[in-house]
Amino acid sequence: MTSNKQRTEVNQTALPGLALQQNPDLFRSLVESAAEIIFCTDAEGRMTFLNQAWTRITGFTIEEGLGNPLSDWVVDPDSKAFSKRFKPTAKNDANWRLDIQVRTKAATPRWLALNARALRNAEGEIQGIAGTLLDIHDRVQMEQDLKQSEQRHAMVACASNDGIWDWDLLNDKIYLSPRWKSMLGYADDELDGSFAAWHDRVHPDDIKQAMNDVMACLEGRTEHYENVHRLRHKNGSWRWILDRGVVFRDETGKALRMTGAHADVTLLKSIEETLLQRERELEAIFSISPDGIVTVTHDGLISSVNPAFLLMSGLNKEAIVGMPESQFNQLVLSISDPQFPYQPDLLGGDEQPQAVLQLVNTGSKPHHPLRRRSDNQSSFRLRKPRLRVLKRTVRRLSDQAIAKVMYFRDVSIETEVDRMKSEFLSTAAHELRTPMASVYGFSQLLLSREFDADTTKDILKTIHQQTESLVSMLNELLDLARIEARAGKDFQFTVQPLQPVVRRALAELLVPGDDRNVKVEIPDVLTPVYIDAEKIKQVVTNVLSNAYKYSPGGGEIQLRMLARIRDDGSREIGVSIQDHGIGMTPDQQFHLYERFWRADTSGKIQGTGLGMSIVREIMDIHQGEIEVQSTYGLGTTIILWFKEMQSGESHANHS
Repeated sequence: MTSNKQRTEVNQTALPGLALQQNPDLFRSLVESAAEIIFCTDAEGRMTFLNQAWTRITGFTIEEGLGNPLSDWVVDPDSKAFSKRFKPTAKNDANWRLDIQVRTKAATPRWLALNARALRNAEGEIQGIAGTLLDIHDRVQMEQDLKQSEQRHAMVACASNDGIWDWDLLNDKIYLSPRWKSMLGYADDELDGSFAAWHDRVHPDDIKQAMNDVMACLEGRTEHYENVHRLRHKNGSWRWILDRGVVFRDETGKALRMTGAHADVTLLKSIEETLLQRERELEAIFSISPDGIVTVTHDGLISSVNPAFLLMSGLNKEAIVGMPESQFNQLVLSISDPQFPYQPDLLGGDEQPQAVLQLVNTGSKPHHPLRRRSDNQSSFRLRKPRLRVLKRTVRRLSDQAIAKVMYFRDVSIETEVDRMKSEFLSTAAHELRTPMASVYGFSQLLLSREFDADTTKDILKTIHQQTESLVSMLNELLDLARIEARAGKDFQFTVQPLQPVVRRALAELLVPGDDRNVKVEIPDVLTPVYIDAEKIKQVVTNVLSNAYKYSPGGGEIQLRMLARIRDDGSREIGVSIQDHGIGMTPDQQFHLYERFWRADTSGKIQGTGLGMSIVREIMDIHQGEIEVQSTYGLGTTIILWFKEMQSGESHANHS
């Protein structure tokens, strides 16, 4: 190591021309305050001058640095190569520009930029080296970090299944990773780095929205760019792409580059479309189903109801959805018939409403029990918005969203059919039993006792009448069953005028002991109709027979043939039969077509109660209409309407 005095002497001799400076103190001050290290060496490469930057950058004192070669401070493995290179000789140009790592007192090497040249005397002999060492550690570190980041980015791009893209906005160039290109069937050298490489391959229907999303991100209206669009594959097909990216900006907010990745979501899109289609199908089924459907979540809340249930119950969708199931049960119970209540307690562990418990405890007994068929089914009757019977079925699901589905089916018609069937069997047995009992009783009298000729004749006459009534009833039952079973397949339809059919019915109708005439108004000319003449004659006969029977006090009977034009322009021919008999109340008219039903409950008027049932069945098969006008105590008018057969009209329209 050299002393301060020696260092001063060295400095004066090692810096040629310094003595010529007009203000050497000022020059020395500038050197000492410089940010970079200023150094000089002798001809052997040993450092002879260092400014204060040496201590600030390396942490070593100037005394520790002087007298030692600069190569001693260079970090291995560069030191040996550096010592050979950083040695002034006459053969080299003695100028150096390179980056080196220098030891520091903190044991952390720092990167310095060396810029030096050889010092020569007047004869050109090398006297030493002078130069600077600029601290570039932060810059080199940033470059290394960036290189590592780029390497990691490249590794991620290679390992990822996503395509990577990087858009240099200043130069309008785009980097597309090999994976980006291979997704579309291209090799790495088949697509250039232009914006058009992406833009021109976007589906025409998707490009507008994609560009809107790109611009929204570039202009700062959205934080990230994200868009799903279709890109054209090399083979001409379309691939669904999920494209996402971010924008990098300078300190002023100007967009410098946009970087992102795109993923092929074609398979996911296909699955999504399949699920959406299935959802649309289920929604359509849910909407058009004639059965009411109510779904319940795992939290016990009503999640959805379909239109059929709302129509059945008259309830409001907005009020039901989101309602707890227990509250829903109470609501349905409140509109059900107390005689046949809604019973959620029968359906798989639901909470039993208190109102149901009260009904059970009071021992209410319905007239027509609606029995539970299984653990998840029961029937009940609504009294609002109108009287109807519903059957409720519960299905529990393992679905994540829906825990339970409740089906409500309107079984009012089925219940009514069951009731009518029971009543029919009961009534039919009663109606058949009466004449059979009479026949059986009188025949037993004849067998067990002797009667005179007149009494025997009266008994036989009674047996004959009861047998005739029994045969008539059985024939009508068979006619009705045959018509229903064959649905008109055995009808003999022909195009013919209706007047002759009506006249034959009038001529063949005989009412024993009744000398009343029927006032008839039949026009000579009417448009023909498409009918089975025998069946229509039976219809007219049945209606005329009722007009006779239900006018026991006499009174005029009128038969007229009419014509009318309906609102839709169709034309019809009508047969009107009016009596002035006992008439019917509105409630009696409601039962008019029920089998064995009769307006007279006294039993004085003979009949089976099947005539109007047969009339309706035949008229339905003829696509005709029965119009009934009746006032209790004043009489009844029944009009049978038939469609006119227009010229050129197909028979199939009336069959």
